[in-house]
Amino acid sequence: MYLLDKIVDLAKTEANLFDYDFQIFDAVNTVQNVLKTFEPLAAAKNIEMSLDTSDVIKKTIFSDENALKLALQNVFETSLNLTDIGSISVRVAHPDQELVEAQGFEIPQEFSEKSYLLISVSDTGAGFVSSDLDILFDPYAQLEKTNKKNIVRSLALTSSRNMIKHLKGNIWIVDCNSTLYRYNGAMSNNGIKQYRREKN
Repeated sequence: MYLLDKIVDLAKTEANLFDYDFQIFDAVNTVQNVLKTFEPLAAAKNIEMSLDTSDVIKKTIFSDENALKLALQNVFETSLNLTDIGSISVRVAHPDQELVEAQGFEIPQEFSEKSYLLISVSDTGAGFVSSDLDILFDPYAQLEKTNKKNIVRSLALTSSRNMIKHLKGNIWIVDCNSTLYRYNGAMSNNGIKQYRREKN
């Protein structure tokens, strides 16, 4: 049933059947609420979860809160499933202009330190096999694999990427050959979002 749900989610995003609703909302509060739903599972695995929002000045953005929730759920779920020992740390802050430009965002004329939010999810999990990175966002290619868990993760992350792309953003993975994994998400206050998962 779980696998079927992920397939349905992917089909909806591919067919553009997801009902987007852009409004102003507190993104930090959204991150907090989504993270709380995973605390019981993290506690059962003895995984420490933490959230740092001390550097946030502007919490509100104009975007689709439900789409952000679903994308975060998929990222948190993937991170927690891949982490058996250690911790998961979530940080919300404002990225500098250099980082924003490096990720290909359009820089508004009135750019300030409050123009974007950066969400980083770091974990000490096992991550992905390097050879699987090229097809991670191709769940149909994953069907040739025998590992059903990789298929589910691919379905979830591809659905998230499709939603984020609809919001003028992207999600991708960078393999930096290390043991600390980090998902980064930068989002403007006018609906542009990007997500990255990297190891450093």
